[in-house]
Amino acid sequence: MDSTEVVVIGCGDAGLSAAFTASRRGRRVTVISEERVYYPRCPLPYYIGGFVERGELVKPLKDVFRGSGVEIVFDKALRIESGIVICEKRRIEFEKAIIATGARAKCIEGSISLRSIEDAEQIKRNAKRESPVIIGGGPLGCELAEILGGRLVEAEERILPTFDPEFSRVIEERLQERAEVVTGKRERAKGGFVISAAGVKPRVEVAEESGIKTSDYGIVVDKYLKTSMENVYAAGDCIEERCMLTKKPIHSYLGPQAEREGMIAGVNCSGGKMKYRGALNASIARICGMEIGMSGLSEEAARGEGMDVSFGRVRVRTKPEYMKGGTVMLKMVFDKERLIGCQAVGDEGVKEIINIASYAMMDGATVDDLITMPYCFSPPVCSAPNPIVICAENAKRRMNHG
Repeated sequence: MDSTEVVVIGCGDAGLSAAFTASRRGRRVTVISEERVYYPRCPLPYYIGGFVERGELVKPLKDVFRGSGVEIVFDKALRIESGIVICEKRRIEFEKAIIATGARAKCIEGSISLRSIEDAEQIKRNAKRESPVIIGGGPLGCELAEILGGRLVEAEERILPTFDPEFSRVIEERLQERAEVVTGKRERAKGGFVISAAGVKPRVEVAEESGIKTSDYGIVVDKYLKTSMENVYAAGDCIEERCMLTKKPIHSYLGPQAEREGMIAGVNCSGGKMKYRGALNASIARICGMEIGMSGLSEEAARGEGMDVSFGRVRVRTKPEYMKGGTVMLKMVFDKERLIGCQAVGDEGVKEIINIASYAMMDGATVDDLITMPYCFSPPVCSAPNPIVICAENAKRRMNHG
């Protein structure tokens, strides 16, 4: 029987981060992976579109871990029993374990999903012969529709339905120049070239076979990412996320969230006590030349939670009028005076807005905090006042005249 101090099951963003973190903290780490290569999943649409090469994305795991002290084992983990991971080919005894099994695509029968490099290869081949029907109008579906054209079908009344309508509309108008966009309709695969971009679901089989508590959202964890089994943690797409604002269980499935959770689990498996504070689902995409991003709750979602909602919304330049730049539309949502959501769409500068707003929400910032926020300025780089300050002032005026 093999033995290790920390065993990590899975080697996506969370597993990779957990393994490196625990190893840097002096632990002997073994990673169990079903795949022999690592590649990030977010760039797969751009590989399909020819913007990046396979060799730029796909790296052998032995090369990824070379010199790190992490041992890689290619096997399939089946379950955990009394400090032992039971795999198809071996058993590995451990002191601490981290389940990082990720998620799998929700694939409509008769369609192709995009979750692996093999999926991307198949889509590339098919796209040479015909245009696709893409089911699901989230960021992935929109990215694929821009790259491949064809027909994009979304069951909700608008694409990007987690955004408020005024933001979804901007992207939909641009996207219609590249693809047919159909909303408010459910569609099944009826032959031909159909791509499922309808989300993913957590892979919890190892946890369930081990008797570890799970829910419809994934593996249940506490504030330290501990599972219901002693000495076993979990991180990434396979866990039940908690909304930082509502404290309710949610799905996340975002690479940065998984990577940070892997780091937390790696720290805690090696003697640390770092807390997981929940998710804001901060995200960004570039679609048809426009950046669009959000973090926290939309106005629509906040009203659905029964919050005391107010908001600020502005359209501003990203640089002074005398410098070449673009525009950005920004909306910040408040529960009473506390920031609970931010959305932005524009030519540039969206990522800075979303990152600042995410940190502000994590810190419980109020509208007055944002109005008085210190910021930098240089004409060729950014505008002044900062768009967040302008939007907060707009929100304050709405509050005072509401």
